[in-house]
Amino acid sequence: MHKLQFLLPSQPAQKRAVAMAKRKFASETYSDHMVLLRAFQAWQKAKVEGHERVFCSRNFISHATMEMIVGMRSQLLGQLRASGFIRPRGNGDIRDLNTNSEIWAVIKAALCAGTYPNLIQKESKVKFHHSSVLNKLPVSAKHSVAALHKQTISELRCDWLFYEEMMRTSSIAHAHCNTLVTPIAVALFAGPARLPLDALHEPDQARLEGYMEEGDSEDDSKFDNQKAMFKIDDWISFRVEPEIARLVLQLRQKWHALFLKRMHAPLKAYTQADEAVIRTIAGVLVAEDQALNLQQPIGIGQRPRPFNIRLCVIT
Repeated sequence: MHKLQFLLPSQPAQKRAVAMAKRKFASETYSDHMVLLRAFQAWQKAKVEGHERVFCSRNFISHATMEMIVGMRSQLLGQLRASGFIRPRGNGDIRDLNTNSEIWAVIKAALCAGTYPNLIQKESKVKFHHSSVLNKLPVSAKHSVAALHKQTISELRCDWLFYEEMMRTSSIAHAHCNTLVTPIAVALFAGPARLPLDALHEPDQARLEGYMEEGDSEDDSKFDNQKAMFKIDDWISFRVEPEIARLVLQLRQKWHALFLKRMHAPLKAYTQADEAVIRTIAGVLVAEDQALNLQQPIGIGQRPRPFNIRLCVIT
């Protein structure tokens, strides 16, 4: 759906105008997903005010796709209500479930979990798709694609990104619809619900099992010998202080136990312990975003405006 939300003009001037419109919606969040959300919110506002067609034309947005999104959202909400995940009122109603919807760090973590295993590290050979807002815009024709990509990577404030789709052209892979995400969000939310018993390797064990990299210097090796290895899967792993690794593992286990319990019994009310786990996770995610000086946009959790569903049928 994200491929159809923005139009794809052929003229260079219009292509740049699309890129500038996306940057306006991105709000310096390093996120194509934020672009999609802000564009949808702005379209809804324009629709209520009666000038959605003009808005779509100015921002190169597909009006038909936006109408389809409204219809799909209504269908999804209906399914969640029918399954018992959204109650009509009180605990578990849509207002209660959206308690953290304004916290961008929490939203990114949820998207990270949902898109797994679609994760990349910024130093990988994967490039960002040309439509991504993460790409730097060339100031002049002298700027090569390689130089712009190098500059883009150097300005990212952490190592991990999740993406929607990987596209390949010859030997080059391009990640489509990307969002920068913190290491703690990956450590807590990516991967299987149940990690293997050997997910945590204490420092001595990590060294004996060959987790030291061949290129590490002697000073780096001495420092890393004091670190534990926290392993999510065959590819994702983190070298951190042992105490931090143990705390992250405990918090991850508590979260996934709560998630599985909710899936099995959606109508069961949260306990105080459950709510404490959610508050702790939200606090950790926000603190990590703040430490990396990542933006916290305002108004992302506002509820979509109600429309007559008959207006959303595309003929």
